[in-house]
Amino acid sequence: MSNNIESEKKTLAPKLKGVVQSFSESTSAHGPPKIVGHKYLIGKIFWLLLFITGLCTFTYFSAKLISQYNRHEMTTDVQVEYGAIKFPAVTFCNINQFQPYKYCPRPDAWYEKMAAYWTTAEAISTTSRTKETITDTNTLPPTSNMTHSNSTLSTNSTDNTLVRKRRYAVTPSEEEITAFEELEKIYSLPTFSPDHPGYQLDTELMAQQRVLRSYTLVQLLTQEELVCRGHSLEDMLVDCTFHGEKCKTTDFYQFYDRRFGNCFTYNSGLNGSYEETKQAGQSIGLSLTLFIDQANYDPHSSYRAGATFLLHPQGEFPQIAEKGFKAAPGFQTSVAISYGCYMTCIQRQIVEKCGCLSMQYAPIPGEVICDYYQYYHCVVNFKTDIDSCSCPLPCQESQYHHSISFSEWPAINFEDFWRSAMRMIGVKSIQQGAATWTRERIRSELVTVDFYFESLNYNVYIQRASMTLEDLIGSIGGHLGLWIGMSIISFMEVFELIVILFAACGKFIHRKRTGRSADVETKMDSEL
Repeated sequence: MSNNIESEKKTLAPKLKGVVQSFSESTSAHGPPKIVGHKYLIGKIFWLLLFITGLCTFTYFSAKLISQYNRHEMTTDVQVEYGAIKFPAVTFCNINQFQPYKYCPRPDAWYEKMAAYWTTAEAISTTSRTKETITDTNTLPPTSNMTHSNSTLSTNSTDNTLVRKRRYAVTPSEEEITAFEELEKIYSLPTFSPDHPGYQLDTELMAQQRVLRSYTLVQLLTQEELVCRGHSLEDMLVDCTFHGEKCKTTDFYQFYDRRFGNCFTYNSGLNGSYEETKQAGQSIGLSLTLFIDQANYDPHSSYRAGATFLLHPQGEFPQIAEKGFKAAPGFQTSVAISYGCYMTCIQRQIVEKCGCLSMQYAPIPGEVICDYYQYYHCVVNFKTDIDSCSCPLPCQESQYHHSISFSEWPAINFEDFWRSAMRMIGVKSIQQGAATWTRERIRSELVTVDFYFESLNYNVYIQRASMTLEDLIGSIGGHLGLWIGMSIISFMEVFELIVILFAACGKFIHRKRTGRSADVETKMDSEL
């Protein structure tokens, strides 16, 4: 038996060599037949080096193709099309968040909360005035209680001088003073130069006070009270036409924004339908005239007058505080729209970290808004640590771009006609004062905006993968045929070769084990 094993060992190597040689001679790949079949050694070496070079080149380009495929790069195609265009949703809000003197149910509870609001607002004003008296922020006032006094304290020192113009009962802490600087990182607060006619030393502080009061107001009042005290659609909407036809109240959807109060969306699509336009031009589109009611503005939270607007696709939450534009009273604002067809992430991170919502981002149902202290201690610090936000691109997105122009409104000769027309308008505040309103009063209370498409040509941006799986396989196959002359048939031949080699080796191992067992049995029999 052992002689058989030895003879099998002697025949295994030639068998394997014969299998490989037979494969090399018959394979459809171009390199191996040349290597085996050439009758000169120098020719064999040449074809072997050429085959190895082609194999390395193929491996290099295949690795680059796979790397490009894994990067998921995109290619954008632009097509110019013409036709009917879906009219965007138009969201608008009064810049004034709430009306402090508007009648709502439960007036007793309202007065109690407003008393707390005015007390807090006055404390904020006092704190900011004390901050203004400090000319060197590196030197803080003492922490002891201060009493009312009209005396003035000053020193002759030129550096690090502390000047108290007045003393106040509320002493700010270092944290409260720093809060104003931190808020400047969050809000774009108005700045004025000394030559501005409305310049005051504490102008920026006044704007910061309004921000703090807005936070205080949101915390004191319930959602129902905020909605009730906000500007209603019946009180604001003076006139609305789309393509020359009157708008219906069912065309508007109301929601509450934490920065601007009651907001309204025209053509939201929530009723199952939306408007589209088949004509372009300034005379065709949406025209809105709004009564902003400046007489009932909250003097502590509104320093501007007018309305804010936002154009956005149906179904998209209107981030009007971040993306909207302002329209001033006394002007006719014309908005020319162009159309192109082609982020709640940070808010979720803030909720996970701080347990409340930021007023700057889209609300999440069921979550509460951050109060001032939560915002200052958590949100502000957390936002500086946010490096990235994973927001996958949508499969389809619509974007509306616009350009704005202004003209003075109403014209002088139009004043008498407009005063007569106001008596028939359904807004009670306008009906009551229409007879006595001057042109300046009309201009200060009314905002008119026209939205229209400047052209029915629109761009369609189509993003597609620069390399799909089919492209990857095709490119690798092309390099495979170019550099080593192989195809899918050649791969099947290689697979067949591997199977034959494994079968021959397996057969040899099996016979070897069987032979050893027979030798052991023979040896045991001889010993017995």
